[in-house]
Amino acid sequence: MSSFLKFLLFFTKLDLFAIYANNDLLITVCLKMHRNQINVENLILQIKSELSVQTGSWRKIATLLRQADAEYGFGSKEMSQILQQTDISISKANKLTTLAKDQRISDHPEIFDKVTAWTTLYQASRLDDVEFERLVERIKPNQVLTLSDVKSSQTKRKKIKSGSYTTMIKVGFDLDAVRSQQISFEQISEVIAKVEEFVGATSFMEIETTTSFENEVSKYNNEVQKQLYKEIKKIYLVKEKEYRKHYHLKKGARLGVYDRSEIKNLIADGSWEELFENLDQSAEYQSVVSKCFDSAMTIVQQRREIRYYKEDTDDNSLDDATFESLKRTKKRGKRI
Repeated sequence: MSSFLKFLLFFTKLDLFAIYANNDLLITVCLKMHRNQINVENLILQIKSELSVQTGSWRKIATLLRQADAEYGFGSKEMSQILQQTDISISKANKLTTLAKDQRISDHPEIFDKVTAWTTLYQASRLDDVEFERLVERIKPNQVLTLSDVKSSQTKRKKIKSGSYTTMIKVGFDLDAVRSQQISFEQISEVIAKVEEFVGATSFMEIETTTSFENEVSKYNNEVQKQLYKEIKKIYLVKEKEYRKHYHLKKGARLGVYDRSEIKNLIADGSWEELFENLDQSAEYQSVVSKCFDSAMTIVQQRREIRYYKEDTDDNSLDDATFESLKRTKKRGKRI
């Protein structure tokens, strides 16, 4: 290995795979980045920063979500944590990562970085190449792209009266399998995106989606959030007890900048960042949230597996011992 390649390997902290051709000068080198080099907390802070200002860039948010998708996978705990803490739904995140992959949008930051509506960006990404080029040519310098600009660039397709459409195919998902995540939200989102893409490029077809998917995602997220609240509260109360003991504070005494009633209100509101800061533990806050989020996800997943897992499934995602344990627990009616 040459000195240059050794330096490159050390400097970039990359895995290096090399195939040396026998008696040949040709060397094929493949460099692969270590996984999990992107910090979840930093990604969350960057996305929140963009969301907090009116001029925030949805294209930048889409790029950050794509980085998270490439690093951790769309159905990972890390991605779920990012979406939970930034209040971005799975379906929206899926569409944002899709538009982040569109090189055409990346090639024109002067147009798309100023767009403040993510739906406008997404619709622009669904244009074919001819329509997209037409859109770019129509936008003047300093003009802010709108949804009407995108629609006006679309090729007019022949429409048929809606009354002449009839349902020929229905796509359904086993609700218990969805709730137990034997069919993940990511898989459903991918199916919906593929169908929408196909129908959007085809004449004489229309698609009608129900609210069932969004409702199930919302229920799942709410369940995780409630459990997350419980997990953080347990840790906070331990930290508060340790703080009072360390500073010899009585139970009803003022704690930091808050009195007892103010602390109760902050706990009820889930204002954990302020509470941890009050205990001089701001540095630990993000790690606590990350740990508690993992615990909350695990508990909710176990609870749902017990409640909804399909016993007659061919899915082998659980090993025999875990599956038998779930069946015994379900028969006893145990709740986690």
